Amino acid sequence: MSSLPDPNGMQNWLGEVRLRSDRTYRFKDSQGVRDPLTTQADNFFKRYPSGAFEIEFAAGCTGETILESLPDNSVLCRLVFTPKGGGQTITYSIVADDRKLRFRSDQTPTFDMDRFWREFWL
Repeated sequence: MSSLPDPNGMQNWLGEVRLRSDRTYRFKDSQGVRDPLTTQADNFFKRYPSGAFEIEFAAGCTGETILESLPDNSVLCRLVFTPKGGGQTITYSIVADDRKLRFRSDQTPTFDMDRFWREFWL
């Protein structure tokens, strides 16, 4: 997870969200220098660093979908995050794009988050 680019295109690393096979998540803060770009008091994962998530696959997609079969900018699934102890939830779409999986929110984004595919042919 990185901050959105500043006017010069620079981004700061905020931390990482780990999704576990038992459908729990954990956010690990970067513990970097505290400045306005890394504080992000309204960032869901900074406020709720652990909890559970549900997967809602898009039509025609499953846990066995071959990512190479999807056109760029295809929504693979939606993830609904619930913090430990319950409360506010938040939903992100996972979009397959240019050999990356990107988080996309219906809300105004406050960060960028993506992951390259683990294995792919060039």
